[in-house]
Amino acid sequence: MPNTNTGQNIAPQFDPKDIDYLEVQRGGYSAEYGDRTYAVFNVVPRTGFERNREGEIVASYGQFRQTNDQVNFGSHTTRFAYYGSFNGNRSDLGLGTPSPAVIHDRGNGFGGFGTLVFNSSPANQFRLVTAVRQDFYQVPNDEQAQAQGIRDTERETDALTHLSWVHAEGQGVLLTISPFYHFNRANFAGGRATPR
Repeated sequence: MPNTNTGQNIAPQFDPKDIDYLEVQRGGYSAEYGDRTYAVFNVVPRTGFERNREGEIVASYGQFRQTNDQVNFGSHTTRFAYYGSFNGNRSDLGLGTPSPAVIHDRGNGFGGFGTLVFNSSPANQFRLVTAVRQDFYQVPNDEQAQAQGIRDTERETDALTHLSWVHAEGQGVLLTISPFYHFNRANFAGGRATPR
């Protein structure tokens, strides 16, 4: 995955409002989870089976002109379900500042999430999950860096596609084929701003 920044990403990979429920396993785990020492989190996204031709609009506005808005919709039949969402956010206080003054600290982002589930027969299920996000942050300045014209920024992109086929073969036997693609990029642009 291309990454021009040596640090970790700041932005979420998808909107938490797209989560149906979260499972947490503590203690000993089976070998399928690999070498884990603390806990295993299983994030289960909304699928549309929990909706019946329903949509939802979530809008907020707060301190530092902060918004965190989403439009989502979903529905299902006995064999097919869909869920989709679009979200956007912005804030004049994107990251923790190095000094008490809030200088050069805006952040914004937008994203989308979708899932399709198709039960083609009692023994076969196909599922597609996809998400994309773009986030932008101004790296906070102290007064000295601001006076010197420093305008560092961070732009992050995250996209994923997950297709799975689950086939029930007899009593207690499941075959799962699940290709997955994840793209992630964090670009840091630093230094003095170019004079206009």
